Amino acid sequence: MVDGLYPDISISMKKGVGVAKFPIMSAGKHKVTVNFHSGSKFYSKTFYVTVKKPTSYITLNKVAVKKSAKKVVLKAKIKTPKGKAIKGKKVTFKFKGKTFKAKTNKKGVAKVAIKKPLLNKLKVGKTVKYSATYQYTVTKSAKVKK
Repeated sequence: MVDGLYPDISISMKKGVGVAKFPIMSAGKHKVTVNFHSGSKFYSKTFYVTVKKPTSYITLNKVAVKKSAKKVVLKAKIKTPKGKAIKGKKVTFKFKGKTFKAKTNKKGVAKVAIKKPLLNKLKVGKTVKYSATYQYTVTKSAKVKK
């Protein structure tokens, strides 16, 4: 039960420990009550969960990865919850196991160019994962084209 309501909660058991996944809650303090019935015994536990507002959002552009290209440019954008760009923040990109770093410009955009030597190591038809991290991680994937 969350704040006196019964939302859809998925519960799973792993090695004798119950794991509950709650729906996304609004920012603030929430009262959570967990009830468990085992045979003839009934257990109940109440606790409070504090959900904080995110300080920023990060988005990662979708790219077309071509092995024959001279470079592939990855772009990530960082904004406040109100949509204002955040400049001067360090974003970490990962592309096929390699790590790259860039700072955001005044529009909140960080760019990294993946050069030809790394693109040559890719295999046509395979899927490559790439990600950007600033407080949170966004991961996307693309199929390698000729």
